[in-house]
Amino acid sequence: MAALVARHYGIARDALTMYSFPQLPKPKVFKDGYPELLDRAPLSEEQREALIDEAMEGFRINAALFAQLGEQDGCL
Repeated sequence: MAALVARHYGIARDALTMYSFPQLPKPKVFKDGYPELLDRAPLSEEQREALIDEAMEGFRINAALFAQLGEQDGCL
């Protein structure tokens, strides 16, 4: 994702740190265990709903970004 954004928008890769997770030596291991961490999080129902709403908004924004990049790249 960072490479696509950098190429299409002319942004330096080091400015796209939201796609970099150097503190996670094995991101896949973390990603695979993340659902369990969320399930065990001590959140109220209201907090869970807010978390889900934020996640859905993040997915929506990322999908829009992918769509825009695809249009610019002639993929869509």
